[in-house]
Amino acid sequence: MGVRGVGEFAIPLTLAGAAGVVAAVSVLPLREGEAAAERRPLREVVRMVVSDAEYMRFVALNFGYGAFMSMTWPAFTYSTAIEAGFGVFEQAVRTVVGSVMGIATQQFLRGRIDRCDKYRLLGLGRTMLAVYPLVFAAAPSFWPILAVTVVGEVFVQVSMTAIAALLLELPPKGLVGSYTAVYNLLTGLAFSLGSALGGLVMEFASPCLGLPLSVDMVFLTSAVGRIVFGVLLMKSFRERS
Repeated sequence: MGVRGVGEFAIPLTLAGAAGVVAAVSVLPLREGEAAAERRPLREVVRMVVSDAEYMRFVALNFGYGAFMSMTWPAFTYSTAIEAGFGVFEQAVRTVVGSVMGIATQQFLRGRIDRCDKYRLLGLGRTMLAVYPLVFAAAPSFWPILAVTVVGEVFVQVSMTAIAALLLELPPKGLVGSYTAVYNLLTGLAFSLGSALGGLVMEFASPCLGLPLSVDMVFLTSAVGRIVFGVLLMKSFRERS
């Protein structure tokens, strides 16, 4: 599986862009039902969100996790494209397999998620996602990456389902949108900062350590951060009754 040229990605990227536009346009005719949200001044909403200590602690731990998680994004790109030599076919196989596992996991969790402690489920899922950078660091080749995609996608869906449920349960009635907006804002910021940090570490460490070792350093740092913040999520909260 040697490294290919960028030309083979032109058609898949074009089709993906077109499909994204069609998907976005297709939801425009949909209309939301009666809104139950309370209309409050922005300053009051911000004060309420910031004064909710449990929610802000939850957001802070997710911010830390997001930063450590996303710092591997530049390293994943390098590892799959350069070290593993993935082309369109390999990426397609990995994507399809991951999607199938994701759908199967969502179906399994449906109706079961409400019987679980969602904080523990979220912490467990995110802790187990440390397997991603560890496998990429140890064995950057097709079959190990495909195997970790199968296992990892299960924990991705566990984490996403738990997060979605908590974001509906934690905010006061009528303020779900405002609380979720704060979560999304800070999570997006964490992803941006983490990704930039991972790229900078690879860039500045590579002259001394070499690029492959710099990439492994980013992977291992991310794995440690994922485990630490995943455990903190499990230990720091109890579900509200």
